[in-house]
Amino acid sequence: MTFAHIPCIAVACLLVASCSRQAAAPREGAAATEPIAPAPASPAVSLTRTPPETAIQDIRNHYAEVRRRLSSLREVKRDLTGLSTEGGTLQAFFDGQALTMAQATFYGETGRTDREFYYDERGRPFFVLEVESRYEVPIGATAGSEEYRYYFYDGRLIRLLAGDRPVSQDDSAYAARAMNVLDLSRRIGDVAHQP
Repeated sequence: MTFAHIPCIAVACLLVASCSRQAAAPREGAAATEPIAPAPASPAVSLTRTPPETAIQDIRNHYAEVRRRLSSLREVKRDLTGLSTEGGTLQAFFDGQALTMAQATFYGETGRTDREFYYDERGRPFFVLEVESRYEVPIGATAGSEEYRYYFYDGRLIRLLAGDRPVSQDDSAYAARAMNVLDLSRRIGDVAHQP
């Protein structure tokens, strides 16, 4: 390429650029000489995307609100026989007809599990606290326990903690635990609503 070609290339670039521009919107009071081409449609962008830390704070605030109002909620007690090997108990709290919180204890031969389910206005869990205790001997003294905290936002699990350690979404236990807890929360809700 020689210096003689540069002016030709520059002119060609200016022509292409000027032909591809859309007409500018007319200034107020100026006569429009050409119709304005509509802007190309942009893909739909989800404005409901909440940053994880904001979602976690929302969950914590909702949890604190439920705990604060617990004494004013209607309480129902149920038996959970059939949901675990040694039976269980359920204490459910309602705001009107809406299940707000449920405390379930499941007994087994080698341990027990205590769970607290916190429900949103659509009946979905937004937080679940689970404490699994192991017995030293069958139905004996507690040898140790492990705590799990499930944070749900807009119906999906966004954080799972085993003790203070986050469980990765890539961990096979993450999806399995989420499915089990969601299934159990529905079953607990069904039992709590029984007459």
